[in-house]
Amino acid sequence: MDYGIVLIILCIISILLKILEFVIDKVNEQKERDRIYNEMRKKPVEIYGDVDSSSDDFDAKVNSILTCIKKGETDIKEIAKASHCTYPECVMKIRYLKTAKKLEDYYLDPINLKIFPCDKEDEALLKKYIDRLYKKHLSVEDMAETIYKLDPYNKTKEEYRDDIFNDLKYLSSKKLLYGIVLNEVDKTIKYYLDQNKERDLVTVHCPNCGSLNDVDVDSKTRCKYCNTIIIVDKTE
Repeated sequence: MDYGIVLIILCIISILLKILEFVIDKVNEQKERDRIYNEMRKKPVEIYGDVDSSSDDFDAKVNSILTCIKKGETDIKEIAKASHCTYPECVMKIRYLKTAKKLEDYYLDPINLKIFPCDKEDEALLKKYIDRLYKKHLSVEDMAETIYKLDPYNKTKEEYRDDIFNDLKYLSSKKLLYGIVLNEVDKTIKYYLDQNKERDLVTVHCPNCGSLNDVDVDSKTRCKYCNTIIIVDKTE
């Protein structure tokens, strides 16, 4: 057989294998999205507050909200009205959909009562971390270690860690990350959507200014008013 024909056949086989691999990845990705969505259906109240997933109209409202947003509606009050929800209920259900990865590429602005697709830069930054966070559940240290091993000459591991944490902090400030608590003192993150990694929060007074703060008992937290470090005394 002519060598050129053999080469063409091999190229075609290689392309077909890559297409098959792409299709399999997409199928697995959709299965993972469905798994997370179903998992979130089991315990929305403990994560999102008063969102009753057992009510008869829960799925209808969630699907209505999703349809409105996908059609381009950005006003949360209009979305709530069309979905027969109160405004707080609508915001909670949007956050529910974001965590279920149905609206992961949207920016929720509850202050201005808007929801927008994130811009391309934010979307690119978000996608850079989605697999590391939601599929692999990596720590900031793990991510920094991985990048440092690939490129140990450009920056130190500590610099990579700071860059990663700052990226996550930015994404969190844009309401693009859910199910993750950022600890700005230790520059670490904690997952609380997994069965074995839920938050244990207590409300305590800041030792400096006296204001109330929700504090993770397993880590340090800065007071949201005066920036003082708060550590929970577990012996109390």
